[in-house]
Amino acid sequence: MKKIRPNLKYRDAWEAYDRRWVLAWVGTAAFALAFLFTVAGARGETSPLPLIGAVLLFFVLYLRFMLWRCPRCGHIFSIPGIKSLARGSECQSCHLPRLKV
Repeated sequence: MKKIRPNLKYRDAWEAYDRRWVLAWVGTAAFALAFLFTVAGARGETSPLPLIGAVLLFFVLYLRFMLWRCPRCGHIFSIPGIKSLARGSECQSCHLPRLKV
């Protein structure tokens, strides 16, 4: 019986995808906390800089997640939409299942 070896290229790619997904959620949480901090603070005493920084952080991390490419076909894996921060179950182009090793 032949032993199946996992494809290390795919495994490393999926680990990078998962890291980007986690960081996208960290950016979302940072934005929410900065927004609450800015809104909940006393009027005139809070600076909008944390909110501006959180918005920039969110967009950078979100774009980094959304622009991740499929390890098989090289097309963008996730398509922006309502469930953008939800990890896709398969590539929209070649239908490679997520976590395929």
